[in-house]
Amino acid sequence: MTGLQITTESGDGWHRVVPVGEVDLTSADQLRAAIEEIAGSTVVVDLSGVTFMDSSGIAALVAARRQVEADGNGLVLRGAQGVVRRVFQVLSMEDWLTD
Repeated sequence: MTGLQITTESGDGWHRVVPVGEVDLTSADQLRAAIEEIAGSTVVVDLSGVTFMDSSGIAALVAARRQVEADGNGLVLRGAQGVVRRVFQVLSMEDWLTD
């Protein structure tokens, strides 16, 4: 699968973003916008459906995390697998992942 599809879910005091596909230069802003749009409490990003992520994806997550935290909330990343998990490891950002 190429490209990126994003679904969001919200409940009483929680928000979840579920990207599926590739997070790269062409789709990173879409992910960032989806996260920032529903910020208002802790946002959980389920990365289990992400098959590829480049530096643009990481930059989008860093920017979204800054915005969410500036609003007094948190960003939780879950489900990173394979090459996506490896990107976080190579960048010494594995502590960003919660599983």
